[in-house]
Amino acid sequence: MHSHESLTDNDLDLMKKSEGQIIPWGVALVNPYVPVKYFSDNPVRVAIIDSGIYADHPDLYGKVANQYNAVDGAYLGDVTGHGTAIAGIITANDNNIGVVGVSQSIAIYSVNVVDETERVSQQAFVRGINWAINQGVDIINISLGFSRATDELKDVIEQAIMQGIIVISASGNTQGMNALFPARFKCVISVGASDERNAIISTSAVGKIDFVAPGENILTLTHDGGYSLFHGSSFATAFVTGIVADYLSQNEVPRNRYAQERIFSYLKSISLTLDDAKERAGNGIPIIKNLPNFNGGY
Repeated sequence: MHSHESLTDNDLDLMKKSEGQIIPWGVALVNPYVPVKYFSDNPVRVAIIDSGIYADHPDLYGKVANQYNAVDGAYLGDVTGHGTAIAGIITANDNNIGVVGVSQSIAIYSVNVVDETERVSQQAFVRGINWAINQGVDIINISLGFSRATDELKDVIEQAIMQGIIVISASGNTQGMNALFPARFKCVISVGASDERNAIISTSAVGKIDFVAPGENILTLTHDGGYSLFHGSSFATAFVTGIVADYLSQNEVPRNRYAQERIFSYLKSISLTLDDAKERAGNGIPIIKNLPNFNGGY
């Protein structure tokens, strides 16, 4: 599902400090304007379909609006730590501790689809996405995947997109094989992983790749309240979700079947094209280049 490791002194070379917190290299790359000191009265609602989230992490304080366990309904914490890491990349608080995420104006809707043995069923996935649709979320971040897809999974993804929900999914760490589902569906924005040199990492999928984003040596949150480095397309996907959330927090996008195409076009327009085959790099790395046009200023 993912890999992570403890921090060493050398890892600090990958980061720069802002006041008391670190801006991880990936966040500094995709959003040069972080930290951005603004909040919206209308936070962007982001569903994270994953292993749950440790909502009491100091860097997520006030961010988790609702939680749902699609496996058994009971446990609302984080089974593996994967979901908490994803949440940290998207929106770790700008609070002078730890790290800062790509975008601040976000309300997280946590959906646990991972059981205690770290297995994921497509039935739980479908239940979780249905819940997110009913919650009226703006974005669904999916950092898990399957080599095959059921009709039910395809239908619920299409239903979300028809309702104007932006669906962004990890291509998977398939070592050069094609993307996993749901990222492989034509209608879903699929994300591969790049490193600090903007090269595609060796484990990244090859085939249906729309964009790539930082996915190696990614410093983010752990589900015991700490921080660690993570690797893989799961984490790259969170960067793209953060970029899209930043855009939606400042731009009116009608909630209809064309919203996904509009966001795809926006991402393509801000992407740094990589010197690599399109089946590996897609349209490149989206980078927020223009200063945000928001009310209130810094």
